[in-house]
Amino acid sequence: MMQLSALWRHPVKSLQGQSIATAEIDPDGLRGDRRWGVRDEATGKVLTGRREPLLLGASAALDANGRPEVTLPD
Repeated sequence: MMQLSALWRHPVKSLQGQSIATAEIDPDGLRGDRRWGVRDEATGKVLTGRREPLLLGASAALDANGRPEVTLPD
């Protein structure tokens, strides 16, 4: 038997996510999960926590319109 104890969505890649009570599953996975990223303007690449560990201190949640709201650690 399996039991689900928590459900989390991470709207922005490499940022902390948000605890959610329900979720919708699309063909690509959990709706709203990792749909956004932080892009380095100089290189055009999406940053990851491995390349930029400071991202791991920020968090993101989706607003009522499905857009990410980012909270910085300070």
